Amino acid sequence: VVAVGAASWIFIETGRPIGVLAALVAGIVLAVPIVQTVQASGASAAAQSGDLLLELSLDPAQRGSNELHLYGFDVSGAGAALGSTTLAAEHEEWDVGPLELDMVRAGPNHFLTNQADFPLSGPWKFRIAAEIRDERSETVDMVLELR
Repeated sequence: VVAVGAASWIFIETGRPIGVLAALVAGIVLAVPIVQTVQASGASAAAQSGDLLLELSLDPAQRGSNELHLYGFDVSGAGAALGSTTLAAEHEEWDVGPLELDMVRAGPNHFLTNQADFPLSGPWKFRIAAEIRDERSETVDMVLELR
């Protein structure tokens, strides 16, 4: 990307518009595979229970070690303060789990774990129980596909 920018500057300075076009096309050709790789690296899902919306993301969403993030929102889209929250994953097809995942609080509406280990690829069901205001608990299930 830096080389494309430098080449563009040189071509603009020397007054060669064809060179600018070639540098622009080269930049796009180089950037598209990088963007596709970044976009395809993880998986996420969202589910609502009552007035609580939970969003779960998993990266790189493959067998082995993953980073997992859980966010809570109210129906207006504002962050919802989550109290005691548990997360368990199971692979129903192969009768694995439920595996309890230890998460740490990363903010009032955010939990994470850097070491979510999954022994198999395929569909994993995640059951999340989150305590919210008034000490009420909401439970949601989500399915994420691991490569």
